Amino acid sequence: MSEKLKIGFVIGNHAFDSYALNNVLKSFEDIEFYPMLMLNYIYDLGHSNYNLDGYLFYNFDQEVVDPNDPYGAHDVLPRDTFYQMGEDGKGLFFLHHSIISYVDCAYLNDVFSISDRHFKYADGVKMDIKVEKAEHPIMKGVQDFRIEDEAYLLEAPAEYEDMLLTTENPKSAKSIMWTKKLVNARMVCLALGHDARAYNDEMFKRILHQGILWCCKAI
Repeated sequence: MSEKLKIGFVIGNHAFDSYALNNVLKSFEDIEFYPMLMLNYIYDLGHSNYNLDGYLFYNFDQEVVDPNDPYGAHDVLPRDTFYQMGEDGKGLFFLHHSIISYVDCAYLNDVFSISDRHFKYADGVKMDIKVEKAEHPIMKGVQDFRIEDEAYLLEAPAEYEDMLLTTENPKSAKSIMWTKKLVNARMVCLALGHDARAYNDEMFKRILHQGILWCCKAI
């Protein structure tokens, strides 16, 4: 790859170990991350979204977005960005709690193909993770592994392209990592990634890195 991928790192409404996660992201030498609040993505101030190749969502915003809310006098409306995910073909990677952001938003239920994203969670869960599709480019070099992380009990996605990782731990949803085509975009969802216990796991770093590359069509 001659140039680094430019990825919007979308955060907000959830504290996290920023030092640990940013150190992991900085280790991906072929990707440059641009931290942004969800409001920046939605209202695209300065039309900066145009310059990005994709997005890593790690936000936990909950107040449902009005598609016609002008947020002042800006010329970009949520109906043109938030409610048009995938239209521009840019890669979409949803990490951990971003999968359950805007939990009452019917539009995002459709995006994730999960009709009800209300959830239960447990911290410090030791999960045995199974590779379901070893031949997928995201799974290159990935083997079954054990990880300690926050787990979500959540309804399984009704539609997906490939289920990549699963677990049988009763404290967690079975679906751990999957892909989906969303309009013109490649989309990846990864349920892992609460704190440094996960961030520093070598398999986690590999699937995060390769997942971002894949959804941006760089591998």
